[in-house]
Amino acid sequence: MKHIVQFSGGVGSAMAAYLVTQQYPKEDIILLYHDVPDGQDDDTYRFNEDVSKFLGIPITEVSDGRTLWDVIRDNKSLPSIFIPFCTRVLKLEQGEKYYLSVKEPFTIYTGYCFEEKKRVEKAKEKMTRPTEFPVYEARLTSKQCKQIIANEWGIKLPRAYKYFEHNNCIPCFKSTSYEYWRKVYEYFPERYQLAVKAEQLIGHTHFKQLSLFELAQLFKKNKTYNSKITISQYLKIKHNNEIYSDLFEEGI
Repeated sequence: MKHIVQFSGGVGSAMAAYLVTQQYPKEDIILLYHDVPDGQDDDTYRFNEDVSKFLGIPITEVSDGRTLWDVIRDNKSLPSIFIPFCTRVLKLEQGEKYYLSVKEPFTIYTGYCFEEKKRVEKAKEKMTRPTEFPVYEARLTSKQCKQIIANEWGIKLPRAYKYFEHNNCIPCFKSTSYEYWRKVYEYFPERYQLAVKAEQLIGHTHFKQLSLFELAQLFKKNKTYNSKITISQYLKIKHNNEIYSDLFEEGI
């Protein structure tokens, strides 16, 4: 019997792996990881290796090989919360590929935390293979997982947690939060630029009423001039064709 942990690089999956080691022999546990080049933050690899060494279990990687931006180009579309093809192609299909290769019974373990009840319920409705939710069942929140990993295990958390709730791809096109994209613009400017280029390549924008390029100009003006132009104010200016030339500059 094998025990396959969906090892994503987040604190939830790290804790799930630990909880599974408390019940089963390490030789029967698989840390299954799907890489997303130029999507996953680089510090995720350091964190994964630290957790792997702490648990004494190697990482099993099964990946598509393409970058996030390759998949966007090949699908001629931007992923979103409604069409998350990036997750399907780079995560779900890779997992299924591995599951089909396993020749003995197995159970899958996910890292959903206690506050993610809706995600757990949704996963239970859709699951077609034996799946358990050890972190959720242990009633451990994401905050508690972070504290245990940092303070008891002595492992530095992925740097993405300084800015975001989850250690997902940067950027995560499933996010519709302007504040999320402001953080990407400020702390991961190279990734923001890749997203701008993706919009220009595909010919569609992530937000309905403005492009990421325009949004960057608003972020830049607010930061440079300590102004507080809101998204709604900017959209009103744009809708009325009012002149606001100093909002725009070449590049971002």
